[in-house]
Amino acid sequence: MASFFSLCILLLHFIPFISCKERRYISYTVNMGEGFNLRRDVHMRAANLVRSLRTKTKYDWILVLPPWPHLYHWKSSVPQDWLPWGQFFDVESLNEYVPSIELETYIEREGLVIDEILSLQRLEKPFTDKGEWLESVTEEPCHQRIRKDLFSPLDFNVKLMSCLTTQGRTSVIIPELHKRAHKSRSFVVMWFELLLHDEFGSIDYWNARKSMVYAQELRDIGTEFMKDHLDYDPGIGKGRSKPNKGGGAYLSVHLRSQDYQRSKPHLVPSLKGLAKQLKTLKKEQKLKVVFIASDAGISDKKKLRKLIGGKVVWFEPDSDIIHRYGDGGVAIIDQWIAAHSKFFVGTTESTFSFRIREDRQFLRFSVDSTFNQLCGNENNETDPHSCPPPSKWLLIEDNRNSVRSEL
Repeated sequence: MASFFSLCILLLHFIPFISCKERRYISYTVNMGEGFNLRRDVHMRAANLVRSLRTKTKYDWILVLPPWPHLYHWKSSVPQDWLPWGQFFDVESLNEYVPSIELETYIEREGLVIDEILSLQRLEKPFTDKGEWLESVTEEPCHQRIRKDLFSPLDFNVKLMSCLTTQGRTSVIIPELHKRAHKSRSFVVMWFELLLHDEFGSIDYWNARKSMVYAQELRDIGTEFMKDHLDYDPGIGKGRSKPNKGGGAYLSVHLRSQDYQRSKPHLVPSLKGLAKQLKTLKKEQKLKVVFIASDAGISDKKKLRKLIGGKVVWFEPDSDIIHRYGDGGVAIIDQWIAAHSKFFVGTTESTFSFRIREDRQFLRFSVDSTFNQLCGNENNETDPHSCPPPSKWLLIEDNRNSVRSEL
């Protein structure tokens, strides 16, 4: 009879990510106040941490995708608590980059058991006396009570809870995790946003981002909207390796409105200023249609339509879409539509706009048609060229990696 090791070696040729190593699971939490698009960035950090753990330790690490809690920006009245990743993203694509499973799958395998919760807390003195940036991780007394319910409302049996005072990139905690993995099989790292990308904008960054393919149903809804309401060719951008000179014959704008009007009013224009900027861009780009992606109220959108003139549209989900996909799904549909326009202009410092610019790079749209932002009232808010463009973090291709990219 063949040994287990021999069978394992044989299966390695046929099943992706199968491993003869001992399995370990890791998940994470993010500060409850963080929004949908920042959490997508944190996922990339976690995915690349798992990728490093798989190569730098002797264990078979699996990323457990933490369910989405009800986020601050999700205002619809429908239930939006502890949603699975598959509602928003193609989990198969995530799994192709790094082994990934939903929490439900983890529970089926391991039960309601977590061996260790590691709660991260900030280093009080981030610099040495010589002014050098510190990267460190040390187990210390907890600054606040660890709340396991921030990971899941389910009654998990947690065997050990510890606090790690840390600062640095995600790789700073690899030695600590490897040491603890000798005795523990599953981990949840809380406040994971405190860890930085190992290398922002690197090939690993872009490969992790590329793996975050939107759920097929959300893409289909967005595509149908573009076919029905915008001059859109479904073949645009698909499979392109050269710059995309096309795009739907419309201008798309992302306006971050509600919280920015309160906390960052200098970064956003008034409705009149916005209308003048968009009319200028329409004329320059020889476009007649404007698509608006915004958290602004319906009355403000209607005012904009009147101020801009011509055809101005936005995606209005019906009750069925809201109930099935929630506000997170609607946000992705908005991003999908905005990403396919001939010309895009976003909001300063908005991660929502940042994600659209990433999508447009995968679709091979030009830098000039992608890296544009609205000028707020600290500039000449009627002139779209009165403020500097956003920073340009450009796509780096990895021809060695076969990560699927369908957005």
